[in-house]
Amino acid sequence: MRASMTIPGLFAPYRIGDRYLVDGGVVNNLPINVAREMGADIVIAVEVGEPMPTSLEHLSRSPFASIDQATKILIEANIRPQRELADLLITPELSSYARVGFSDGSGIMQRGEEAARRMLPELRQLADRIAGERPLQPRHPAPGSYATELDYPFITGVRVEGGSEIERDLALRPFGPLAGAELTPDALLRPVEETYGLGQFDLVKTQIIVEDGRAANDAHYVRAGRAPGESDGHTLLVTLVPRIVSRNTLRIGLRYAGMIAGSAHSKMVLTQNLTVNDITGRGSYWSTDVALVNTFGVATSYFQPLGANFYLKLHLSFIVDSDSYAQVGKVGTVVQYQELVAGANLGLLLSRYGELRVGYRYSLFRSQLTDLEEEQKWAGVSSAVVAVGVDSRDSRLFPRRGTAAEIQYQAALPLASDDLRFQRLEWRGEPHLPLGRRASFGALFAGGTDFTDRSSGAGV
Repeated sequence: MRASMTIPGLFAPYRIGDRYLVDGGVVNNLPINVAREMGADIVIAVEVGEPMPTSLEHLSRSPFASIDQATKILIEANIRPQRELADLLITPELSSYARVGFSDGSGIMQRGEEAARRMLPELRQLADRIAGERPLQPRHPAPGSYATELDYPFITGVRVEGGSEIERDLALRPFGPLAGAELTPDALLRPVEETYGLGQFDLVKTQIIVEDGRAANDAHYVRAGRAPGESDGHTLLVTLVPRIVSRNTLRIGLRYAGMIAGSAHSKMVLTQNLTVNDITGRGSYWSTDVALVNTFGVATSYFQPLGANFYLKLHLSFIVDSDSYAQVGKVGTVVQYQELVAGANLGLLLSRYGELRVGYRYSLFRSQLTDLEEEQKWAGVSSAVVAVGVDSRDSRLFPRRGTAAEIQYQAALPLASDDLRFQRLEWRGEPHLPLGRRASFGALFAGGTDFTDRSSGAGV
């Protein structure tokens, strides 16, 4: 199932044995010929793909849309000859549903039922034709199948396999509370989503097995008592398949920033990033960013997990930049500044959504107006940083729902070598709301204070 849903460009290929697999629709999206080769003499096919644009008005010239349209052309080419092989083709109207509308299952099934009912005359004609060739088979359950109402199983233990020890610890935290209770679909959905949300696994597989003796000696096992009247226990087995991370990653991008004001200018910056993964264990990485064009900056950081909940992050950066401001009666003023920053952060993950971070930061900086001949001296300041944040967004790149928020407090440390004293509190919030199936609304709110009374210059 995981390999079959691997849409190119949306999900990474999934490895089975010595092969990496993608969605079979790339080769044969409506495999009627395969069904015939397997022995089916009557084939009723259901086509659920997105329709091709029928006019220039429905075509998009954006690069991403062009890739999607080219993929549709390839799929249409392999579907066209297959349609003629079907005894009956049912095509539900699904144009109003997104390709990744995983929560729209009931509506999509309703569309399928409506499309099938519209085809009832053709279905009856097909049944009459079959009856003229051979006797129709009476309806009966498939061999080995039966219909019954099943009670939800009582889970006496949870065991996690696969991945590293740290990854098993991470997965056991949301799945562990399922031990000692009935396992309902809703109860299972939350830990599965939380584990996938860590972004470290290609597959999180769950199955119920009969409790065995070796589980009791497993460090990644949670045990609870049996349900009243039950002699056999059931263990929920969670199997992890870690995400395959490229050893080295090179990224190039553009960043544009501007202000809606006549007193400042906008600028575009070209950025390049090199990331090297798993240097000192899985999850560790070294990342370096270089900013060019209209500015110059270098920032490098190293991230090291410390067990399942803690991490250490070291960072060093240097930037040379300038800002220009228009003033009444003057052509403009340019402020140049340079800053060198070094620091370290120790973080604690508070479940999937929360994070607590404490750190040390040392900054050397200087700035001056270009029309001043005297070169300004460097100023240095040491500070402590404490931050707490939550992030429930469904995606970091293009979120459709969820919220990210952070509060950060920074205060200068009383070191004799530092020239400045300050403290400040900053906060930001980023809510995202879905608007229909294909759009969302996001906003960014930010604020802060330096605890200074500007009218008197005294600290509050």
